[in-house]
Amino acid sequence: MPERPPPPRGAAGGYGIAARSGRARLSALPAGGAGSENLVPYWLTSGHRTELALAVRTALTGRVMHPVAAIHLQDVLTELHVAAARDAVWPASAARVRLATGWGEDVLPVRLSAAELASVLAMPGLPSGVRGLLDDRDGE
Repeated sequence: MPERPPPPRGAAGGYGIAARSGRARLSALPAGGAGSENLVPYWLTSGHRTELALAVRTALTGRVMHPVAAIHLQDVLTELHVAAARDAVWPASAARVRLATGWGEDVLPVRLSAAELASVLAMPGLPSGVRGLLDDRDGE
């Protein structure tokens, strides 16, 4: 088997601080490390997803809020779109859960981080039905 040529000098070439200190290089943060987040699925009907999207859009356009909260709410809107796209591309995963639980065909998982969930629950205009689904984690 032919030998590989040495890596080029620079950040990937083995001449940085990590190489001198003997530490392993990482391309991503370790699981559970600072910055890692868990995304928790909340199974919402089409109607609940529509209510959530409307409430988030209203909150983003209707009042002044902390910029970080606004980013989290924009991420929630993105996840609502991603949930629908994920089901269109990989329908079997959610279908298995719906079959096992008896939920309707319009129920999809909306995956939220703790920060996104906190920003949503802090919205004063969140419909009570959606708030109840997102705030009640005992039913899982």
